[in-house]
Amino acid sequence: MPGVLLTRPEPLTRMQLLWCVVESIGPGAVLGGACAAALGGLHGFAEENVTVLVPPQRRPSPRPGVVIHHSARLGPMDLCPALYPPRTRLARSVVDMANWATGPQNSHAVLAAAVYQRLTTVAELRAVTRTRGPIRQRNMIMKMLDELERADCSTPAKSARQ
Repeated sequence: MPGVLLTRPEPLTRMQLLWCVVESIGPGAVLGGACAAALGGLHGFAEENVTVLVPPQRRPSPRPGVVIHHSARLGPMDLCPALYPPRTRLARSVVDMANWATGPQNSHAVLAAAVYQRLTTVAELRAVTRTRGPIRQRNMIMKMLDELERADCSTPAKSARQ
């Protein structure tokens, strides 16, 4: 990748690859989507490609295995402040995944998984969806979050206790 020099011949670990991608894209680049969500603990949605978010004015050249999205709203509340490589917070990553998903079933699956795995709450996902800026699937995501809240997904063990 342009601007990255490797000083050892061994194959890269996944974390080293992620660092190389972010560094090669440069200022303002952060890991996002499934890549950031996996680092945040989300299981079952791993992707081979690395997803990176960049400010709208940045036009990085394409890289093999890297999906680049532009985001006009990527402020401090969207980022994990002390984690490296830089990445979006889990709730933001999950909402982005739901927005980019192919089909409503996949959107619902990622939203439900993040809540069932106790990584975030419906309230956090709803707040991110409201403040995320323009998103294509906003209405659908909000309806899905309403359904998850009604189903009380935040406590999957509740029915077993009753």
